[in-house]
Amino acid sequence: MAEVIDLTNKRARKKQVGQRDRLESARRVFLCSGCPSRCAKCGTQLESREHDCYSGGGDFSFCDICASEWEVFDKARRGEDVERQYYHNQAWFTLWESWLTYRKALTEYRDSEDFKRLLMELDQ
Repeated sequence: MAEVIDLTNKRARKKQVGQRDRLESARRVFLCSGCPSRCAKCGTQLESREHDCYSGGGDFSFCDICASEWEVFDKARRGEDVERQYYHNQAWFTLWESWLTYRKALTEYRDSEDFKRLLMELDQ
């Protein structure tokens, strides 16, 4: 009992590891959200042939189902005549508009100086 174990360094290391894990988690979320091997809307893993050939969503890679839904949404919001299904209601349009807002916010955050600083800290 005469010898006391110093836990200061152990606690500091544990805190450091925990912080690094959180930062790495954030990094994966934001960087992987733009992965061309996953559907930008639903997250389904894409085969290489799917994301190489479909670019109708601009910056987005979609699976076949989300791609067809995107085409209907995109044409309808531009005022083009498009064949719509009964479930392409106002709530469906709101969902897509909200998704676009989310993607825009995600892109803006990824492009921010603070996020770039975070990535540089992770690389050190």
